[in-house]
Amino acid sequence: PAPCAVLVLGGGAIGSLVAARAQLSQVAAGPVMLLSSWRDHVAAVNSNGLRLTTPDATTESSEDSTAR
Repeated sequence: PAPCAVLVLGGGAIGSLVAARAQLSQVAAGPVMLLSSWRDHVAAVNSNGLRLTTPDATTESSEDSTAR
């Protein structure tokens, strides 16, 4: 099958969680992009990626994330 990209609309808490999980679990065979109107968040994601800390204090990061 052809690679599949994922576009997540909304860069708030839920959108960021969905984007990070999609990237980290490799559910997408292609890139994961987060679309948001929150400019500061977009700049931070593009600079630092997304970091996800779970309830058991495990931290995972998705440095390949892209936001627009």
